[in-house]
Amino acid sequence: MFELIKAGGWVMWPLILSSIAALAIIGERLWTLQKKTVIPPALLSQVQQWLERKEVDESRLTLLRDSSPLGKVLAADS
Repeated sequence: MFELIKAGGWVMWPLILSSIAALAIIGERLWTLQKKTVIPPALLSQVQQWLERKEVDESRLTLLRDSSPLGKVLAADS
């Protein structure tokens, strides 16, 4: 492996560093955008219950907005 890097010359080092940076970004995105964080399991059913009971007010919208990224999307229009 080292022989291939050595044969490639100086051009290989930026490629290796770019590959390491890309893997770090991919890992961070996988960690940050976990489904349980973006879409909490009970969020949609909770919002549906609020809408059916007509309990949507400013405090619930604030709670929804602060709960998750999906909550921000659902509360964006109000």
